[in-house]
Amino acid sequence: SDDAETLESTALSLYRRIDLINLQARLIDHGCSVLPMNFYTGDKPEDQHVDLPPYKQTIHLKLQIAKFVVTSFGLVLRKDR
Repeated sequence: SDDAETLESTALSLYRRIDLINLQARLIDHGCSVLPMNFYTGDKPEDQHVDLPPYKQTIHLKLQIAKFVVTSFGLVLRKDR
């Protein structure tokens, strides 16, 4: 939810959009093909719901950690050289 601040500790690191974009550039520099990244967050009710602490034991796509809203993200890459 933020491209300026993040949370990093020995137990947890939150990656920002800018971190993923920079990772993509480094992977390409190291000879990888990376499929285009899709940062679309969705517009359905389940896409808009943010689970708050204490987290429920139900399925959720987004949750709040400290002051950040987070979700999962997948990268598809192939080592070319």
